[in-house]
Amino acid sequence: MQIYIVLILLFSILVTLFAIFNASVVTVSLFFVEAQISLALVIIISTLIGAVTVVLFDMFKKIKQGKQVKDLSKRIEALEKQIAVKDEAIRQRDQVLSEKEQELTRRDGIIKELRLEQSQNSLETTENENKSDEVGNQ
Repeated sequence: MQIYIVLILLFSILVTLFAIFNASVVTVSLFFVEAQISLALVIIISTLIGAVTVVLFDMFKKIKQGKQVKDLSKRIEALEKQIAVKDEAIRQRDQVLSEKEQELTRRDGIIKELRLEQSQNSLETTENENKSDEVGNQ
């Protein structure tokens, strides 16, 4: 920022020196009016009008950018809210999935126990049948 100030001061000094070295009187025509004024005054006034024009355009640009920043900030805030809602939905879904996985694990355990019990019962039934066959054969 300070470099801009230094550059502006240097430019101002150069314009002023140029205007002083060209101090002759000139005729200036503006629409239907003609005037005899110093060339230095014409240069300085033209430079000031140019500077004011640049400042005005810069102000309009900054106002527009400020509005865009404000709109984008609102959009970011809305999107962050959507992200938070979706994160919560994902968290809830993950919790439900975890609960269902635990339930499936529990049911798998029960099924394994029932199959083991069934196989033991089948084995006992087979042994009992074999014993009754042996007793019947003797």
